[in-house]
Amino acid sequence: MSGPVARQAYNLFNNFQDSLSEIIDQDHTSKTSLALLVASGVVVIGRMTRLRALRAVYVLPVVFILGFGSFFAVTWTQQKIREARYAPPSAACLDNLHPARIAGVAVAIPVAPGILLYGDGMSDDHYILWSNPHARAFCNEADGGSATLKSVVFMLDGSPARREIETKRPFCLRLHPEYPWAEMACHLIPTDVIPDKPVQMTVSVKAPGFDPSVREREVMLKNQAVVASDGLRTYRSQNDFYLQRPDRYFAHCHDHRSKSQPWLSCTATEELSHKLAISYDFRSTAELFIKQSAAVAANARAIFDSLKP
Repeated sequence: MSGPVARQAYNLFNNFQDSLSEIIDQDHTSKTSLALLVASGVVVIGRMTRLRALRAVYVLPVVFILGFGSFFAVTWTQQKIREARYAPPSAACLDNLHPARIAGVAVAIPVAPGILLYGDGMSDDHYILWSNPHARAFCNEADGGSATLKSVVFMLDGSPARREIETKRPFCLRLHPEYPWAEMACHLIPTDVIPDKPVQMTVSVKAPGFDPSVREREVMLKNQAVVASDGLRTYRSQNDFYLQRPDRYFAHCHDHRSKSQPWLSCTATEELSHKLAISYDFRSTAELFIKQSAAVAANARAIFDSLKP
């Protein structure tokens, strides 16, 4: 190849080098574009250099075969990787209980919808146990003896993070009387129902000596209370308010003022121990609050206790 022709070929490659590097990592359509770009470039070089082996009649069939062949090969590989990633966990992962510890308390975790775990020293930050990849990763971590948690979350209300399809998990194929939360985990709660259990709760590690409700108590006491005949105190704070029973138990509540949500959304936080705190959301009304909040608080503790071996 003569010097001027070689320089022309070199300049041609320089002109489409940037386009080539951008296309090579793109999706299926871009991979086809890559094949066409290479074919065009090689044919032009063949014409410039007068090499018979690089003429279109030879190059185009080879490039199209290789280009479209690589398209299907990449698509097949991506599909297999996706199938492997989202494949169901093993029967042992789904059926067994998996040991973990939170603030020194031993728990045994089932792979069930509605359970979200945050790790402390685990390889991933969180595990959504109704997700196949997350469930499989947690089983591997827990069964290896290294599952230390900083919080356990039960999301039982079906909104906003859960959908009906997420309740159709192997855990829900049979009854679980040992778990007071199983029925709610496997069946979304109708919006007009006010259950006697939390719709969401979190058990988490707390700092020694830290009172998880002290800040809300301070905000509450800055406002004047309205006392009902049954002893229920209402402290209003801007758009929200606090309800306090005569025994000083209180919850932070929000009125949706909606026909589709004809109840208050309340949140209460308590100490489980000097190392653990429990926070739970529940539905209530001002008329039901005194009795119903007591039932919810007891059931929240029972839900956590059901994980203890």
